[in-house]
Amino acid sequence: VSAVCVNQTMKTAALDAEQAFKRKQEEQVKYTNKVKKLFQSVDDSGDGNMSFEEFSELLASSKLKFWVAQLELDYPDLVRLFELLDDGSNQISMDKFIEGATRLKYAAKSIDIWRLETKIEQFLSNAMAGSSLSSNAKPRGPVWSAQLKHHLSFTTDQPSVDAS
Repeated sequence: VSAVCVNQTMKTAALDAEQAFKRKQEEQVKYTNKVKKLFQSVDDSGDGNMSFEEFSELLASSKLKFWVAQLELDYPDLVRLFELLDDGSNQISMDKFIEGATRLKYAAKSIDIWRLETKIEQFLSNAMAGSSLSSNAKPRGPVWSAQLKHHLSFTTDQPSVDAS
């Protein structure tokens, strides 16, 4: 009898987890569709990109401010989002905007943070290698090179986290 109860409890727990996962997926699809509609309402040119001018209209329009509030996005976050996604062309694509807005809505996960840390470490390693900080060369700035060396040694000396 106990085994039957435990088995039924395990099945119920698995079903609950599956339903929660499906609800989360459906919520993300709905959110993505709302962000897409917002983007399309701002993309006056219809080219699938939002220029900074179009983005500025988004921030100025009271109707669009309402949409932004419904998406639970804040003005400062949107400004930072545009700055982060812009590759220097003063435009962002709809796909990038949707991905960025979704990440703003759903907090960054450990893997996102880890990916960012890894990119920073790679950048710093490349900067260190290309900065003529060899044993024969004089550092350009002792404070900068000391901080960079400290950061690199700190990040590379940390024990790795086992994924299992």
